Amino acid sequence: MNDAEKTKEELLKEVGELRARLIELESNSFKKQNIKKINGSAILLSELAKTNEQLLSILEAFDNPVSVCDPLNYEILFVNSPLKKKYGTEIVGKKCHSVFQKFSQPCSFCTNSRIFGDNLGQTYVRELQNCVDNRWYRCTDKAIKWPDGKMVRFEISTDIHEQKMSEQVLQESEKKYRAYINNSPQLIFVADSSGRYIDVNPSACAITGYSKDELLNMHRLELYAPESKEDAINSFKNFLNTGRSTGEFCFLKKDRSKFYMTVETVKLSEEQIICFCTDITERKNNEDELLKAKIAAENSNRTKSEFLATMSHELRTPLNSIIGFSEVLSEGYFGQINEKQAKYIKNISNSGKHLLTLINAILDIAKVESGKMQLYKEKIYLKDIVDEMISAMQYLAASKEVILKLQPDSQFGAVQADKAKLRQILYNLIGNAIKFTESGGSVTIETREDYKMAYISVKDTGIGIPANDLDKLFKPFTQLDSFCSRQYEGTGLGLALTKELAELHGGSIHVESEPGKGSTFTLALPIQDNTTSPYSATDKNVKVHQQSNLLCSKA
Repeated sequence: MNDAEKTKEELLKEVGELRARLIELESNSFKKQNIKKINGSAILLSELAKTNEQLLSILEAFDNPVSVCDPLNYEILFVNSPLKKKYGTEIVGKKCHSVFQKFSQPCSFCTNSRIFGDNLGQTYVRELQNCVDNRWYRCTDKAIKWPDGKMVRFEISTDIHEQKMSEQVLQESEKKYRAYINNSPQLIFVADSSGRYIDVNPSACAITGYSKDELLNMHRLELYAPESKEDAINSFKNFLNTGRSTGEFCFLKKDRSKFYMTVETVKLSEEQIICFCTDITERKNNEDELLKAKIAAENSNRTKSEFLATMSHELRTPLNSIIGFSEVLSEGYFGQINEKQAKYIKNISNSGKHLLTLINAILDIAKVESGKMQLYKEKIYLKDIVDEMISAMQYLAASKEVILKLQPDSQFGAVQADKAKLRQILYNLIGNAIKFTESGGSVTIETREDYKMAYISVKDTGIGIPANDLDKLFKPFTQLDSFCSRQYEGTGLGLALTKELAELHGGSIHVESEPGKGSTFTLALPIQDNTTSPYSATDKNVKVHQQSNLLCSKA
């Protein structure tokens, strides 16, 4: 039985004794005033019992744990149902620190200095982790007057364990966030919806030259250089629509020097944005230097091309004279020449023609590189140009006993091209194929087209090209460094010029090759007119080519 229940029983006992005394007094004819005094005491005791019952009823009504302890001996005077359910019904009269915390000695709060003495009547709130269930509670303590007249410690507890765990997770998250922010090499700015900085990391201060306090009193646009402010405003408008934006901008440090950053802006909430910035000043400076070097190289290359074009023109004039006069001499217009003289004159003429070919190739490449090469485009049917080139190259193929074949698609149409330049491209491709194909081999010309491009492929059964040499094919003055290739004459300008001319037409050259198995060079040209014309296998020209091929194969 707890103290409250004892008090109640004692009061009821006293009431019974008082009533018995009253009967005895009446029977013994006591004085009337004495009877009145006894009745007054009985009424007082009855009211006191009633007040005690009401107080206990109120404390029992709390859903949270409630306890009342004696501040002098630390004994529990009262607990409500939640505490009885947790600790048992026999805890009244035991020491509070022993029951609630399993301590052998009173805890710091049992000293009651927070609610007694000078703090009497004041409420004290504390948070603690209970040693019994390891849960967190918020305890509200206050000194109250107990029905017997003495002051006691009243305490009500609220379970805040889930809240405390959430706070700890939040604190740990905040600690990690702060560690990431403070140690990040990136500049990090957090701004509110108005654009004012509300947080920055040390890197932002180190790069900009501003202190944290200075930056927190600035608007984000204040850091942008004048030439980047409009771009920054437009980027932020895009950010409002998408919730994310990235850009490169120029900024001003505190000393007004410029630097460059990539800025990635991300929405943290409706009221906050975070900007992750990377200093790219060194990269931008390198890009500027590279751009200047590129411009200088282009100017130098243009100057070189113009020089080559000028020199080529100057060289062609005397070469034409040498070739012309050597041919006149060989014809005997200025008198009879002997066999030895004829041989030397022929060598002069052949060398002059070879040198003229080289100079013409240099001149063409120089024109392309300097942007002075002009195309005179016209509508060209591929059937006609292929027929023409096969007729022109038959003699060269027959002289090497190489079979020249044509495998056209069922139909192919027209392109807009410079006829002379297109002849030059095909002459180089077919001529190279014949040159690098041994006697008894073959060169096949295939044609096809799709909805965008027309393709002319020249396929040979020649020596082939190693894979590591393919990237050298189209470089001027470059010949492949192999024994087989060095057996053949050439300047290394033909394919380089062919590639330039193809690209000038909006097309391309593609090569596939394998050593010992031949090569395939494919010219791709954009189709300007999709009108097609059938290519018949009974065409007279084809018959002529087939007859020529037969002769080549028998030679």
